[in-house]
Amino acid sequence: MLQLEQIQWQTDGSALLRLSDSEEVRILALSVTELSLYAGQQLSPDLLEQIQSAGRFREIYKKSLDLLARREHSIWELRQKLRQRFPGLREMEPVLLRLEEQKFLCDERFSLNFVRSRMANRSWGAYRLRAELKQRGVAGQWIDQALASEVDESVLREKAEALVRKSGFPTDPAAKRKLAQKLYQRGFSQELINQVLSQDPL
Repeated sequence: MLQLEQIQWQTDGSALLRLSDSEEVRILALSVTELSLYAGQQLSPDLLEQIQSAGRFREIYKKSLDLLARREHSIWELRQKLRQRFPGLREMEPVLLRLEEQKFLCDERFSLNFVRSRMANRSWGAYRLRAELKQRGVAGQWIDQALASEVDESVLREKAEALVRKSGFPTDPAAKRKLAQKLYQRGFSQELINQVLSQDPL
């Protein structure tokens, strides 16, 4: 039976386990407590599998933190990236749950920050914002909340009018239809499009 020869505590919050067969497994320091591990311990096949699973958990957890440090992700986005890197590993979902519990992963916060950022930096309407969040797997309740909190109708109108000015106010029906389609693709409502295209040239 294998034995846990040594536990070396690391400065990054992990622990390096040295086994009697010379294998080394790095796990989260917290997992040492959760599994009640100690140096000199005999490792049953079941406990060995738990240790190896804890090693996979740590690897996925560390990669998740690296991705979240670069930018905030929705739960769905992060799950997709982890699936590509760690296909078939059952430890992925527990990692996502741990990140949610620690507030490192939060679709409510992600939605608010996403809409706030796009309202500040993009000429998008509410429909485009909603579609983009849906593509990122965000639940409808968080999308509704973010749009209600961060989208100002007067600002949307200013953005639509700015796009009309940039494109040049259409002087014939064909040009007006083309510009209306452009605004629609940007996510502006048909009502707002009709308003900005029916007024006097800006």
